[in-house]
Amino acid sequence: MRLSRLVLSFLLAPTLWCADGPWKERFSITIAGEERTMVVHGGGTWLLLVPQDAGKTALLTGRKEVVLESKCLRDRTDAGRLYVNLGSFPGWTGEGPASLWSTSLEMDNLYVYGVLESAEGTSPHLTVSRIEPAPSDAQTIAEHMAPIDASDWAARIKASEWVRSRASIQPNQEFWLSAADGVISQVVDDACAKAALTSDLVLLDQAVTWCVDLLHDVPRGGRIASAPWVRNATGPTADNLARRLRRLGLEPYREMWRPRSESLALEFEDRFQAIGWRDAEAFYRLGRWADVNGEFLPQAKDRSYRCYQAGLKADPSHAGIRNELGLPVDGKTDATTASAVTGDYLHHATGIHVPMPEGWKRGDRIEGDVTWIDPSSETAYLTVSVIRTPEQGDFEPLWATQTGSLQSKEGFETISTEDPAFAHGTARLMRYRVKEGAYTRQAEILLAINPQSHTGVRLTASFADEEAASVHRLLMIAFERMNIPNQVANPEPAAKP
Repeated sequence: MRLSRLVLSFLLAPTLWCADGPWKERFSITIAGEERTMVVHGGGTWLLLVPQDAGKTALLTGRKEVVLESKCLRDRTDAGRLYVNLGSFPGWTGEGPASLWSTSLEMDNLYVYGVLESAEGTSPHLTVSRIEPAPSDAQTIAEHMAPIDASDWAARIKASEWVRSRASIQPNQEFWLSAADGVISQVVDDACAKAALTSDLVLLDQAVTWCVDLLHDVPRGGRIASAPWVRNATGPTADNLARRLRRLGLEPYREMWRPRSESLALEFEDRFQAIGWRDAEAFYRLGRWADVNGEFLPQAKDRSYRCYQAGLKADPSHAGIRNELGLPVDGKTDATTASAVTGDYLHHATGIHVPMPEGWKRGDRIEGDVTWIDPSSETAYLTVSVIRTPEQGDFEPLWATQTGSLQSKEGFETISTEDPAFAHGTARLMRYRVKEGAYTRQAEILLAINPQSHTGVRLTASFADEEAASVHRLLMIAFERMNIPNQVANPEPAAKP
């Protein structure tokens, strides 16, 4: 508390400030062949030094009483004396009674008075006798900007260059660099506001130039060129601006000039979500589009594969999709895992029989061994997969294997789990939700295992929320009526030795 009061009283003490310091008098003399500024303050006369003097050997050699503005970065204390590094003068050191700095903080700007001693081949050393607070960095920048007219774009940009040049001689370099960008950013905002009021495309184009050349922020240039009044502008200037933005790697999408990769990614997601889940051809065309734009589209191969997989679920026989995935183009299925084009499902090798839901029909296989679809629905389907289990296969590991891939799907959420009674062995049902594009779908998976025959069935149903009750009822009917024999009907012949 005592230190805070001392700092406050010191900062509030009345001091007469001139344009560049607290001194009341200044005059010029010639030293080492150049005109220098001397100031009168605190009962002494001091040579005013600036950071640009750091390398002037002829000026600095010898012993001189000087004043300079700098941050004092504390190094060490020895026998009551504080040794500091003078931040604005790299390599220079200062030394004085530690009590001099008792009311200042590490990064404060200070006027430092003292005797500078410098010999050839050594770094200058300043014996400090007096310090006073100097304007903060922000105050210095504001004072430099104050005389500049708000609409004098060239002068404000030049001022930003001055701020940036100061960064090289300041210990808090990042602040000055950020401040320089802040000056330019404000110029861009003010110029855009004026351009909008006057529909001045030339000024708007200049603001884009500042974004690109000075801020190195091409996306911002695209954003300011996406204002409604700019998009609606016509004529040669508007056309030239559009061509320039394209040369910068920007493309318009959703009423905004964006980096080409961002625009293509957004377009892909919009097109993918707009495709109906049964439209295999649309998925195929979008996949080819992703491959063609692979130079700029992020994760193009992953996106095209995603399209082909979705298309394969919609139509497993689609020749183009099968070709892209490296699958046989004829799309034939194994005769041992399908019984007929329509009707119930009979697995010949095991004798497993699953009745088709009443009123449904066989559809193109989405997954598993067979798929039934609801003709009155655009979303509901039921698939059947025959499972072979190990001789000593426990149910829990089998369940984990069958459901593990589901949990990695986007938006996966378990709704409920139950173990329905199964006369031939063990069964489990899980209701869950997943996200497909912009939509959330419900689904159920039911696994039933007959340990005597080491076989089982996985039923998977997918449907919209409003179809949940009816599809669940049909799933349970199929489960209750299906048959998993205790003996494999047509066991595969043993391999020849």
